[in-house]
Formats: sequence, C-alpha cells, structure tokens
Amino acid sequence: MKQGIYEQLINTITRQEISALDPDVYNIGTEKLDAEEARKLLSTYLAAVTRRALKIVREQTEDKTAVLAQIRTCNEIIATLKGTLGEEEYNELQLDEQGEVLTHVYSKLNSIRAVRDTKIVRPDTPIAQSSLFTGAKSEPSMLLELQKEIVTADRIDWLVSFIKFSGLRLLLEQLQQFTAGGGKLRIITTTYMEATDLKAIIELLANYLTQRSRFRMIPK
Repeated sequence: MKQGIYEQLINTITRQEISALDPDVYNIGTEKLDAEEARKLLSTYLAAVTRRALKIVREQTEDKTAVLAQIRTCNEIIATLKGTLGEEEYNELQLDEQGEVLTHVYSKLNSIRAVRDTKIVRPDTPIAQSSLFTGAKSEPSMLLELQKEIVTADRIDWLVSFIKFSGLRLLLEQLQQFTAGGGKLRIITTTYMEATDLKAIIELLANYLTQRSRFRMIPK
C-alpha cells in the first residue's frame, strides 16, 4: 500500500493488504465507524461498487438492451433491502423498466408556456451533481448557467462576498421572471471594504426580495 493518510472503508482486499504489512515497520491507523458518519461513508462505498457492476453489465450487453439490463441490476440490489425497507417502500422504489428520466412538470393552464409553446429551459450542467466552472471555452458559461438556474428555481439562497451592480444587471431579467412566478429570494452578503454597491442593494430591495425579507447589518 502507498504511504499517506486514508479515509477508506476496510473491505476484504484492503484487510489483506494491511495484514501483509510488517507492524514493526509501518504505523497503521484504524478507527471504528461512527454511527452517524457510517451512513454517508457506506452509501458512498455502495455507490462506487454499483457503478463498477453497472459498467460490467453495460460492457456485456448489446446496446439495445443495455439500459434495461442496468435497471434490472439496480432492482436486484434494491430487492436485497426489501426486508429493511418494508413491502410498501420497496415497491415504490423499484425502478420502472421503461428507462426514463423525469425532466419537468409544468401546468398547461394559465401558463405563458402553453400560449407561446416555448421550449423548456434547462441548465446544461446536471441538477443533481455539483459542477466546477473553470472558464474554459469548451465548458458551459457560468453566467448562462446562473440565468437558467434562476428561471427554473422556486427558491434561491445566495451567499456572496459582495454584490456589484455591473454583475447584478446581467441577471435582472431572469430575477424578474423568477419573482413573477412566486419564487423566493434570500441573499447573505457583506459590506466589507465597501465593495457592495448601494445601487445593487436598492434594486434588490425594491423589486426582488420577498416582503417578509429583512435587510439587516450584521457587525463583524
């Protein structure tokens, strides 16, 4: 094994590698799983094992049945948890074998989408995963992603060091759509080095923050 610090669950192969190390030569550190921390670590480990299994299933299956084969593998895994989940929850969590992903639900009644038959706006980056924006030309623009995220959200919590009107104005149109649709906006920022523009704060207070929102100065 490579020397260094680890945060690795001990499985069979890891235990074998540890056992092969001379305790007179290596200082080997282990600790018991914490009951609260165990859920996160174990679920992450199972996710990694499942990805490996699905990769094998994909490689061994023809393209036209690859999705179905992977879904059935997942359902077999879920089936092993039936005794823990209970009959009702087990049935609810079984994956549908049609192999579809729900992408949106919007009302057709009293909706501008129905009148204009507009295309549904979606961010280019996954909703369920974190994304890192580096500014590379081959990657999605952070500004465009923010604009798309705003108009598709029902609540926004912003935590920013400061607010400049030059940046805020690029999002005003999307914020107007967001608040017009009943979206709730909450912002936490600072006045450090007087970097935040008063004009930006006034614009937000006048048009975008909810009536229940309060503007408070928190001392350093």
